[in-house]
Parts: sequence; C-alpha cells; structure tokens
Amino acid sequence: MANDYPDGFRRLLPGHTVDLTSGFARPWYIGETLNIAAGNYSTYTINITDPDSIYYIDVVNVSPQAYTEFGVRVFINSIPYVAEGCIGFAHIPMRVNPSLLLIYGDVIVVEVTNYDASLRQFLVKVHGTKIAKPEGFGHVPGAYFTSLYHTVDVLVPSYFDDGSTFTPTSWDWDWKDGSVHSTSQNVWHVFTIPGSYYPVLKAINAYGYDTYAEQVPVVCNASLVPSIWNEYDPFTHIVPNVYSVVLTTYQSDHAGYVYCDCIGREIHGFLTHSKLEVTLMQASSRHCFMKFGNSLGNETDEIVGSVGIEIRPTGGHNNLLLRAYLPSGAFQDEYVDIPVDGTPLYLRMHHPSYSDTVSLAIYSDAGFTTLLDLLTITNDAFKTMTYRYVYLTRAWGTILTGQITAVFTPGAFNYV
Repeated sequence: MANDYPDGFRRLLPGHTVDLTSGFARPWYIGETLNIAAGNYSTYTINITDPDSIYYIDVVNVSPQAYTEFGVRVFINSIPYVAEGCIGFAHIPMRVNPSLLLIYGDVIVVEVTNYDASLRQFLVKVHGTKIAKPEGFGHVPGAYFTSLYHTVDVLVPSYFDDGSTFTPTSWDWDWKDGSVHSTSQNVWHVFTIPGSYYPVLKAINAYGYDTYAEQVPVVCNASLVPSIWNEYDPFTHIVPNVYSVVLTTYQSDHAGYVYCDCIGREIHGFLTHSKLEVTLMQASSRHCFMKFGNSLGNETDEIVGSVGIEIRPTGGHNNLLLRAYLPSGAFQDEYVDIPVDGTPLYLRMHHPSYSDTVSLAIYSDAGFTTLLDLLTITNDAFKTMTYRYVYLTRAWGTILTGQITAVFTPGAFNYV
C-alpha cells in the first residue's frame, strides 16, 4: 500500500489510496529559503530517506527575490553536476539521457553564492519525478579511474587506480593495445608497443555495469633524448644538445653528468644504440658515457650496482670498457685501442629482462653491420637489478686526472 514520506508529495483527497506497483510514477517537490549574507554562500541538502522509490530530478529553481547576481552549483553524492552564474532567477534542467536517478541513502546539495552587496533571501526549489522501486533495484557503478602516468616508456609499468562509485564487485580493464584484459581493481600495466592508448575500465556489480575512459591518452614512448634530461655540471665541461652530448674534461676532481631520474618506473631490461667520437685522450683520463645506476653519488658506493660504457687508457692503450660495479665487486670486458682522432664507433648495449648477461656490440658503421668486437659481462645479480638513474655522461673522483674530448650521440633507447 502507498506510504507517505517527507518529500513534499501528499495525497490530499481521503479515500484515494493506491497500490504502488513497480513503475508507478508520481511528482515530488521540496524547497527551502536560504538567508545568505553579501559575498557568502549557503547550501540546501536533501537526503533521500525513502526506501521504496527511485527519484529523478527534473529541474532546480533558485530565486534571490530580487534582480541580482548569484551562483548555483548542484552536487549529487558529492559529485558536481551543474555550475552556473545567474541574474534574477535560475531555472536549471537536470533531466538528461540517461537521467540521474537517486535511491535511499543518496544526497543532493544545492549550493548558492550571493554576489550581491546586501543580504538576500534565496528560495530554492527542487522538482522531480519518483517511481516505485522494483525488487532488487540498486545503483549501477559509476566507472572512474586515474592514471599515475600519462607518459610512459615501453615495458615500464604504469599504475591505474580505480575510483568507481557505488561499490563495483568486479573490474575489466581493456588496455586497447591488444593485450589480455586485467581484472584486478587497481593494476599495473606494461605497454609493449609505442603509441597513444585510451584504456577503458568496465566496473560491474549486481545491478549492471558502467565504462570509463580518460580524455587524455597514455602516451607510450620507445626512446629518450638528452634534451629532456637533467644536468649536473659545476664546471661546464658537459654541453647537452638536442641529439648529442659534448664532453671536455680537464685535470680535476669533480662529478659532472647528464642524467634521467626514472624513480617510480625503474629500468630493468634495456637496449641502447649510440655513437662515440673521441678527439683527444691523455693518460689517466677516464669517463663513462652510458651508465645505468642507482645513486647520484660515487658509483662505487652504489648498493644495488651499476653497469655501462667507459673509456680509459691502460698500459699505453686507449680502451673501451663494458664495466659493472656490483656489491660483489667490479666486472668488465674491454675493447683495446679505440680511435682517438674523431673516428666514430657505433655501440649497441643490451640487457634482456631477467638475463644474467649484459653485452656491448661495437660497430664501425652507422648501419650496425660491421662488428668490431662483442663485449659481455655475466653475473646473477643482473637478473634482478633495477636502475633508478641513466647517465649519458659521468666523471668521478681522483682517477680522472687526464684530459678527454668526446661527442656522444644516443640513438634508439628502448626498454626490453
């Protein structure tokens, strides 16, 4: 049988009692007068306490009882749906397709701001339609999520945080990259192919589902360029350009480097291509040109370890080294007698994910077809190591007592 609730609707004629079957529609109205001081705002809150009905909002009317400026915002369950600036009167239609529906426990808030120089009375009226709620009816989820990063690199995980409303019980993430869907609530995802992606979240509960995609894509890059990297060089010996880094070191004891901080998406596997041109090299000079490490301090102090390309004169020879500093010690392989007259070497450094080996292939041509040497170092620590920093140039400590001039040009830089 019909019940009365304090929502503004009453059956005024005695004897006209009806059975409210599912879908039976009735109008509803509720309102209040707000006294708002000049420059202030006030809110009118409606709590839906009727367990037997579904409520739709048709229109919100606000009148300051004078021709003056004011602002109105309408919130449904703390979510802002309308924001308007008005003069004299506000008539705000709220019925959309699909229409906003409210059930027991939902909240409507009408916020009114008085722009007048005097206190004003504002009459707030909310009109709508309600129907008898069917058995087992409830809110479909409102799907929503946020992305930790909107720019990521290939094979570097990115985090997606579910923010859906109305308590979904299951989730379906479509990454739009051809990969298998994820079903966890909050999830890390790895994009394997560079491109722009619009992931879609489907939030599901017993009453139905909703989908959501951000308006801004997640852009997945395959390479990094030195122009976007950070620089620390107190003696201006390092000059980063758009496509290269020029290094000139002198007898000194200082640290200078151009680096990328990858905190939050640390590197494991990598594949780099680069060109190295050395035009001056003196005894005892030493420098690294592409280094993966975990500290901005001395590389020998890195707890996790580091690995990369170095050059160093040894026993009258100018050598190119693939060298790692690990907690268990230093390991290296080297290519003897590199050219120091500006003749370029083309380098391909590779560490497959979960591999125990890092390799450095040295070529004489830009097409990477004529192999001069292949350097490798192997250690179980490489299987699990991750790197927070990538250095394009780096000079450290008292061992750097000679002089070197070089141009280092990174090519494709991929996470693999």
